[in-house]
Amino acid sequence: MCITNNAYSQALLGGEHPAIQEARVGLVDEFLKRFNGDTSHPNISPQDTSYRKSNILYLIEPPQDIENKDSIYKEAIRFVDAIIKDSVRLNYCDSTWIARAKCKGVLDSKPVSFNIYLNVEHRKEDMYKWVISKVDGDCFKVTPRDMASNIMLYPDDHEIKFISLGRMTNEQPFNVARFMSKGFEYDATSAFVYLVKSDKLKIEYVDELEFIFTQVPGYIFSIKYYERESSKLGWLINRFEAISREDKCKFLKALNLECDEQPFVEKTANVSTQGDEKKILPKDSVSTSTVDNIEKIFLSRIVERKALVRDFISLLKEADKKDDIEYYQKKLLDLFDANSEVYLYSQSKDKTTKMSLSDFLKKVSSHKLEILSMDKIAVPIWDDTLIKADECNEVQLTTKIELFAVDPSHTPEESSQITIARKEQTEDGIEWMPYLSHLFVTVN
Repeated sequence: MCITNNAYSQALLGGEHPAIQEARVGLVDEFLKRFNGDTSHPNISPQDTSYRKSNILYLIEPPQDIENKDSIYKEAIRFVDAIIKDSVRLNYCDSTWIARAKCKGVLDSKPVSFNIYLNVEHRKEDMYKWVISKVDGDCFKVTPRDMASNIMLYPDDHEIKFISLGRMTNEQPFNVARFMSKGFEYDATSAFVYLVKSDKLKIEYVDELEFIFTQVPGYIFSIKYYERESSKLGWLINRFEAISREDKCKFLKALNLECDEQPFVEKTANVSTQGDEKKILPKDSVSTSTVDNIEKIFLSRIVERKALVRDFISLLKEADKKDDIEYYQKKLLDLFDANSEVYLYSQSKDKTTKMSLSDFLKKVSSHKLEILSMDKIAVPIWDDTLIKADECNEVQLTTKIELFAVDPSHTPEESSQITIARKEQTEDGIEWMPYLSHLFVTVN
């Protein structure tokens, strides 16, 4: 059977050609074989003079951009011609094809999404494995929340044993990037490794999967799986892009892969069969968004203060100098309402007692109490009156009792305790600062 240029157009543009009806490519391995010409579309004969060209064109997803379908078709022909001219074959063992897995997961009990890039790596003899080459995502970014000029390690810190380093980790963790040198290069992949190792990041599932191929000189293309009520199903080429050798090498190096492609004539076309879909090349972008809503700022401050309670109590337990003990006690008292109390559940006695926060901190610092767990804490409930309370510097708020650890499935308990929010000057300006209330811990 001879396939004419009109048949190519039908195959690419989703026409009535009968070969389209049986074009399903169920496995990536099947795509590789079809691309290489080892197997063929059921309606194409291996004896055809245009056998391979037809085979590859049937692997290209029909364009959604109907207005530009003719120009996309012409670019597709040039793309396929380049493959055939250089006798390009795709092999599983190639180190220059990449999987991009868009993952859904949980980081510190919060849902997150991010990309993991993987490539094939040789093990020994004829054995290979998939390895992670790069990770990126907004959840790994360390863009500082605040840009105030006083967020820094001070010029005379060397005279006081760099005490501001403690302030950085305990009071300014969201601004850690402000303390780094101008030449510091942040690596999201290393952050991913640490978060997985420290059991803070969990991957729940892969939401989307795409494979990117760089083996065609002058081009880069990707494939995606299509499951739908249509004549074209399975793994199909969803994007192809003419690219310079220099840009292709930058892309590979960004994924920590080697670039060994031979020089070729540079092209300028950039084609997506999906209309305005993003380019294949991943681009790092820095988010400049900040919390600009009063309620969101207020709630984020509660989360920060809960984290500081845990950190300061840990530091208080380890402190052995009077000045350090007094410093951490004051820091903790500053986070709570003056009437706050601590409820201590004793496992050995199966009994709950209560004491003032100051007495509790004294017992912790003198090692008279062994804290087994930080269980619950009473926090203020947001009230819309805070938006209108321009004439007040302090407002009383009701509280709710929630788990110390973030747990989206947990329903907070009602509380009759009253606490306050107070206007305070912060790095962002004047804010309503929430004050914590009762603390619930398990002790031995």
